[in-house]
Amino acid sequence: MYRETLIAHLPDIENWIRMKMNQHGTLAEPISELGFKGLLSYYDNELLESTRVVYVDAVPFPPIQSLGLEQLNNMSSLNMAGITFDDMIFIHKRYKTESIHFHELVHTLQWKVLGFQEFLLVYALSIVMYGYQKCPLETMAYSYQEKFDRHESLPNLVNEIEISTLKIRDSVLG
Repeated sequence: MYRETLIAHLPDIENWIRMKMNQHGTLAEPISELGFKGLLSYYDNELLESTRVVYVDAVPFPPIQSLGLEQLNNMSSLNMAGITFDDMIFIHKRYKTESIHFHELVHTLQWKVLGFQEFLLVYALSIVMYGYQKCPLETMAYSYQEKFDRHESLPNLVNEIEISTLKIRDSVLG
């Protein structure tokens, strides 16, 4: 039942996200221009040039309450450092750390693997199934972020993210 409601509202959520991306597009900077040298050890320059970031006073979140998606209400009240919508990252002005950018780049790759609506579906269903703290797409990003913070070598990072994202999709969508 919930899955069908969510699927029915995916176009509304996508439209809202695209509107936010358009509103902030002129403020967005490519991550490659931010001077984060450590990211170059993990991500290729093409990704860093194509992924843009906007620093905001409040991290935007889709109006899920107005869509009748009560199971996701807790998400809109989280004090998020950042959120990724496709190739645009919104980061709260207080959290301009390289580590947060690394984390959000994991999500950018997840979006690339799944595409717009499939990412939204898998992410939302994962939140409902496991809660935010155990959402597989989030635990993946946090796990790699911890390794980045410890300066661990991750030679196959992008490939690992792609493979893991597809496994998560298959597990969540059954």
